[in-house]
Amino acid sequence: MALQRVLIADDEKILRSLMADIFCHNGFETVVVEDGLQVLAVLGKDTDFVLVVSDIQMPRMDGITLLQKLRQTYPYIPVLITSVHTSAEVIEIVENEGAVYLPRPFTARQFMEAARRAISKAA
Repeated sequence: MALQRVLIADDEKILRSLMADIFCHNGFETVVVEDGLQVLAVLGKDTDFVLVVSDIQMPRMDGITLLQKLRQTYPYIPVLITSVHTSAEVIEIVENEGAVYLPRPFTARQFMEAARRAISKAA
């Protein structure tokens, strides 16, 4: 049986690597990219992902814009948004779009709980 796949977008290489490692240790396969435009490029070729994880502040396309585009084009793919920049307005936008928000910093356990919550929300 193939592993479930997660698409991770973050402009910070160390955080992409950390999130990928957490998922790999929990039985997922990952694809990592640097920004929202790259997420859309990957999904344009392959939509076999159980989750998209995105930072909010990224170059070229931020996480909120990405989330809105994902909801328009791929509404069935769950989304987890993480960021150190927490505001009530951002959390409201994320939740109104049906995604899960996880503030940084987070533990591996908190991260996986939020990821599972996002995946089960879409089921």
